Amino acid sequence: MLNEFRRYQASAHFERGRQFERSGRLEDAMAEFKNAVEADPSYAAAHNALGHHYRRKGLLTKATEEFRMAVKLAQDYESYFNLGKALFELDRHSEAREAFQRCLALNPGDPSARYELACANYGLGDYHAAAKEMDDLVALFPEDWEFPYVLGSCYLRLGQYGQAERQLRRALALAQTEEDSWPIGDALSVAQRAQEFALEQTLGVKDRLYQDHGIVCLGTGHDDGLQIPEYFLYNFAYQDVAITLRRFQNLAEAFGWGFDAIISLDTESVPLALALSEMLDTPTCEIGEPHDDQFVLLVFGIGRTPELLQVAMERLPDMTISFGLSVSWLSQSDILPDVIGVATQEESSLPWRRVTPLSRQHVPDDEQERRAIVLKPPYEDTRAPDKIAADILRALHSLPWERNWREQVDYYNKEHPRLRFFEG
Repeated sequence: MLNEFRRYQASAHFERGRQFERSGRLEDAMAEFKNAVEADPSYAAAHNALGHHYRRKGLLTKATEEFRMAVKLAQDYESYFNLGKALFELDRHSEAREAFQRCLALNPGDPSARYELACANYGLGDYHAAAKEMDDLVALFPEDWEFPYVLGSCYLRLGQYGQAERQLRRALALAQTEEDSWPIGDALSVAQRAQEFALEQTLGVKDRLYQDHGIVCLGTGHDDGLQIPEYFLYNFAYQDVAITLRRFQNLAEAFGWGFDAIISLDTESVPLALALSEMLDTPTCEIGEPHDDQFVLLVFGIGRTPELLQVAMERLPDMTISFGLSVSWLSQSDILPDVIGVATQEESSLPWRRVTPLSRQHVPDDEQERRAIVLKPPYEDTRAPDKIAADILRALHSLPWERNWREQVDYYNKEHPRLRFFEG
């Protein structure tokens, strides 16, 4: 009798929770589902409902626990599907795949489970299996943009760029909103840029940054601007800074960039902005000063956090190009400047400011394996920014012209022109 009463209580709480959901009172609904589970822990539907609310709040571990309990109690399609979705969002792709396979065992051929299974396989790096599943779904649902988008993404990973482009074009034509179109367009650009290279070509750092992100990599003093190594870190000397700035100037002139203003991202980058101001005959200003119709160059020395760059770009006009000497977050974030000198694994340093004590001795390329890690004390030049900028310009004026400067410019101006800031 007691068990029957508790089941009645649980059912009442559950129904009230559903009513609260329909009226948009989601927190009240969640409280009622908690009450339902407490009243009757064997109520699978209540565990599923509570799991959905945990997932809505981003509490994925708790959501997974509720969905697992629902699976244990009901072993039905809905519970396995919910569990698979939560596991996928936790990047537990192998467990998610197993959950969706259980869904298909219960409901063979179900399109939703097949789609999620393909996504789980994609997350596991099994692109062939994901593509096979998606290929069938594209044929079954020709009006749905998500299927050709995922299929095109699989072909990208498999290096089948022509097929990737066809599927991504199809997805872009089917997408209903601008928000849906953005990731498709980005993937399509990768497929198109990849086809500019020969299939058997081994891509270097410069090539990969262009293909995968559509950004410019200029290099610096220890490379020729075309064959750029993977630097562990880079300790810029004034000559290195000058070389990278001259390469930027050459590119800006080739593209006809007539900036209205130059802005430094942070205090340590002010000397760079001042030097570029002299080189490009463009005034400097502060973030927030340019008008919406102005063409702005945002410059920084050492990129430490992508968030700072993102916040600054959000406050600047749409026509803004970002340029940094070095970034070290390439493996952690897709937020990148339009133009970089070098991408490094560890934080680099400027000749007028060194924060990290870690340093690397630069030696000729044929001795790269013998490069030594050394420690140098932190250092900061306390002179005024214009004095430091003058040292940059002196180093610039003493540089000989690089024999291959035209080839460096033509790499982007003629051979690989699909740059991100032009497509945007």
